[in-house]
Amino acid sequence: MRELYFQAGGVSAEHFRRWKTSGRSVAIAVVIVGAVYVADPPAQIKLNGPSNISTRNSVITLTGEVAGARADTVALNVNGSLLAAPVKNGTFAATVPLIPGENMIAAASGSTVSSLMGSSSVVRIFADIKAADIWTQLSWDGPGDIDLHLRLPNNEHCYYERKATPSGAILDIDNRVSNGPEHIVMERAVPGAYRLSVLYYKASGQPPRTVAWQVIVRLRNKELQRFSVTLSSENQEQDVTTFNF
Repeated sequence: MRELYFQAGGVSAEHFRRWKTSGRSVAIAVVIVGAVYVADPPAQIKLNGPSNISTRNSVITLTGEVAGARADTVALNVNGSLLAAPVKNGTFAATVPLIPGENMIAAASGSTVSSLMGSSSVVRIFADIKAADIWTQLSWDGPGDIDLHLRLPNNEHCYYERKATPSGAILDIDNRVSNGPEHIVMERAVPGAYRLSVLYYKASGQPPRTVAWQVIVRLRNKELQRFSVTLSSENQEQDVTTFNF
């Protein structure tokens, strides 16, 4: 039987700004802390930064350390969805999008977490941010560059080459390395039909491997649906869903 428990960390917070060039937007992140201990197998995951805080940022950055057992991946359960963070030399970092209100985050070593939110203590972050009409998140399994695309009713296209559209769709997380997430939000949707898709932009090796992807869509701050399929070749694009406002 696995026993998991949570220990809060320090109270200092580090706020930083990361300026992106070539059309990239400014990303504002908050580093939070906590510690999740996994007794079987013995592993200690330390998240660096304060927990139980309030933030006005829509994105946070989690960094931490793993000790007591070898782990290639840390699995983060963020509001019931899984995000993976690769571990290198005993450390990891992950960019995490938030939803308005309370956000619950827990962690464990390995690539999956079984009923983690119900059985372990969690880090709680209150996000004082506006509710978005459209909130979408893409994650995938392992290395590679998978892209999230949102096409608007007025023919605007939000993706890595146009991270902010005139109508207000914003790609605020563009992950080009592994696992994701990628995150597109739109505070006020324009009327009409929207199309969300994923594109296998670049593989991490040759030949390209099959990649499983997962997408979560929230409309007007309510979860619409989860989607999960696979991509098998570069430049392959798959429709995720269409919806109307």
